[in-house]
Amino acid sequence: MEVIFSFIGIYLMPFICLFFILSVIDLIKLLIKGKEVRTELIVIIVITFTLIVYTPIYLLIYNM
Repeated sequence: MEVIFSFIGIYLMPFICLFFILSVIDLIKLLIKGKEVRTELIVIIVITFTLIVYTPIYLLIYNM
């Protein structure tokens, strides 16, 4: 499990952060226009935010 989170933290985190920011921008655009927010967009935002927050915490706790 540590290898997976190390890989995510080192190599994938910039892409995950970029994907998160773009998804939030799409969400804001939909809210400003008054359109219905898709469930898939919310799921993507939740998953990427969870990875962004959980990966450094996991690596800090289990590498001590």
